[in-house]
Amino acid sequence: MTSGRRSLPVRLVHGVRVAGGAFALMWQAAPRTVLLSLALQVSGALVSGGMLLAVRGMAGTVFGPHAAAWRPGAVAADLALLAGMLAAMALAGSLQRGVGMVLGERVGWYAFRQVLDVACEVELAAFDSSEFHQRLQRAQGSAHRPIQMTEQLISLAGSVVTISGMVSALYLIDPVLVAVLALAAAPPLVASATFGRKLFTAVVGLGENDMRRHYVRSLMTERNHAKEVRAFGLGRYLRRLDRDLFDERLTIMRAVARRTSVHALVAAMASALGILSGVGLLAYSFATGHSSLTAAATAAVAVVQLGPMLSNVTYGLGESYEHALFLSDYRAFCARGETIRRARERARLPAPRDPATITAENVTFRYTGAVRPALSGVSMTIRRGEVIALVGENGSGKTTLAKVLSGLYEPQGGRIRWDGVDLRDIDAAGVRERTAVLFQDFGRYLFTAAENIRIGRPAAPADLARVQHAARQAGAHEFVSALEHGYDNVLGSELPGGVDLSLGQWQRVALARAFFRDAPLVILDEPTASMDAFAEHRLFKGIQNLFAGRTIILISHRFSSVRTADRIYTLDAGRIIEAGSHDELMAAGGTYARMFELQSSAYLREAAATPVGRHHRPAGRA
Repeated sequence: MTSGRRSLPVRLVHGVRVAGGAFALMWQAAPRTVLLSLALQVSGALVSGGMLLAVRGMAGTVFGPHAAAWRPGAVAADLALLAGMLAAMALAGSLQRGVGMVLGERVGWYAFRQVLDVACEVELAAFDSSEFHQRLQRAQGSAHRPIQMTEQLISLAGSVVTISGMVSALYLIDPVLVAVLALAAAPPLVASATFGRKLFTAVVGLGENDMRRHYVRSLMTERNHAKEVRAFGLGRYLRRLDRDLFDERLTIMRAVARRTSVHALVAAMASALGILSGVGLLAYSFATGHSSLTAAATAAVAVVQLGPMLSNVTYGLGESYEHALFLSDYRAFCARGETIRRARERARLPAPRDPATITAENVTFRYTGAVRPALSGVSMTIRRGEVIALVGENGSGKTTLAKVLSGLYEPQGGRIRWDGVDLRDIDAAGVRERTAVLFQDFGRYLFTAAENIRIGRPAAPADLARVQHAARQAGAHEFVSALEHGYDNVLGSELPGGVDLSLGQWQRVALARAFFRDAPLVILDEPTASMDAFAEHRLFKGIQNLFAGRTIILISHRFSSVRTADRIYTLDAGRIIEAGSHDELMAAGGTYARMFELQSSAYLREAAATPVGRHHRPAGRA
């Protein structure tokens, strides 16, 4: 049953259930702060009820049957009590604001941490799905809902207790007034719940719009796109696109506002009519002699005070129902993390410490929404200590195969075995622990140079000598040492004191990260794409020595870089079409040989066209 078709009682029950979940979230985040907040709310509410009774007693003294005999001293005690209660309420309110602020921060952090848990633990394939990105964005947007619901619940708790105290006092004066006020509170509750449901439906429907707006705005605000936005003069175009997307969103939100405003107006009029009925009932009761002037006046004040308070509470309940809808969606997203954790807790075999063989058996893999498989019927065996090269045109499946072999992706068909054991039966974290990867689109972290390298193995001790050793192996030590603060210098100009690097220097830092990880399986995806020719030559000349004893999967478009590999696989359209050493593949005269000769002839033509004296021109910034 969809939320749109649920009856009001069912929706309210669902809202109460989710509100209970929100309270549980509050309790998990900060139990002592919750208790303190509730204690302050109850104290303030009790004082409110006592104030009403104190006013009634003082009115009886002044206007009651013995009013002629009263003296100023007769009400001094009541005035002192009333002043004390006012001071107590002010103190409780002041403390409550501070406690509520701290509690909101604690709950907000705790709620967003759960979203981050899922984002970090979910399988890599999920990030290839637009549906997951929409749910992730909604969960991120809803992470503030627990804060709002926390504040709402705290406010409602205090208001409900306050109203309970006043209603109890009112019940002693005239029980019929309680029923009248309850009827007056019903219309705003219905209207507010309707608004919450329609708003949630609209927000879910705007998921794609929100994602597009976020992306368009990132193009205008992020450093990575700044140069191209200016080079192509995209600013006006992107601003117009952002405006069109915003107008689309605004049109939908205005429609929601128009539909719900009518309900709100009718509800407000009905509620006001109920309050007026209560006042009229009191006037009639006094006129007919059924109640005294003191009782009628006190009850009239209570009714007038309670009217707005009840409206606020009912609208608050409606807002809580709105929060509950978003929180229900948020909790469903976070439950995914719990499912992943339970799956990992099942009996899983430990990953081999240093696998002797890695085998692919008829592996098939297709990306979400892709027309054809990225891999189809791939079979191969890699032995410990081998250097394996994957070559082929863009989109041939090289990077995907490397990710599947290392357990980052799970194949839809066939299997990957490490030492004969299916990766599906091995602890995934253990597999990744034994893999070092340098992706072509490597990360550039706005951390210090040392941290950029050390996060290759974040659990390792902060050993600067080991960090420097990894940097030397990657050819990064010289330029990192030359920075103003050396390895303590922040990389990236976006942060204060940070310094930017050339793309080739960033790639060497990323390579140092792979060295620092010190894993038995090393995947190098275009490891020299941003390096100059000299750095590339030095790296590949010593790659077998630098990664001695480790299994290396090397992906490269530069055939001169892979010719020393133990075995070369040529991929085309997700299939392996050739395999062998460089000499074997050249002798076969197939695709590899043609591509190698084509690339070699291009280099020779370029060298012949280059004037003497320019062959060793120092490379500029990549």
